[in-house]
Amino acid sequence: MGLLLAIIAVILTYLFSPFLMIYTIVRAIAKKGPREGLRYLNAYFKRVAIGVDVLGNVTGGDFWNDVWIKDDSIHPFGGLETMSRGLGVNNRVNNLTGFGKTTGDTLDFIDPNHLEKSI
Repeated sequence: MGLLLAIIAVILTYLFSPFLMIYTIVRAIAKKGPREGLRYLNAYFKRVAIGVDVLGNVTGGDFWNDVWIKDDSIHPFGGLETMSRGLGVNNRVNNLTGFGKTTGDTLDFIDPNHLEKSI
């Protein structure tokens, strides 16, 4: 039952997401005006990014455990949190592999102190 629900959820999400995002963009500009609409959309797309990030953590948890961390009994991936938070927590306890550290350093380069802020 869980597998069927997951397949349906993924198909519906990826089928409807482009339409829903376009709808939100048009509605935000029309109802709020250009300046306030853009402010609203910035927050909206941040929430979308967080949602996609959590989905990536849940679906890829076993993979991330194998490639990003040394010991998956400390703080494993796969839960309902962002991948950045998982990287940040594991970074604090020196539990990242070389690839995990490189991934975290890249995120910190793009967004200074990203891993700590994600915690």
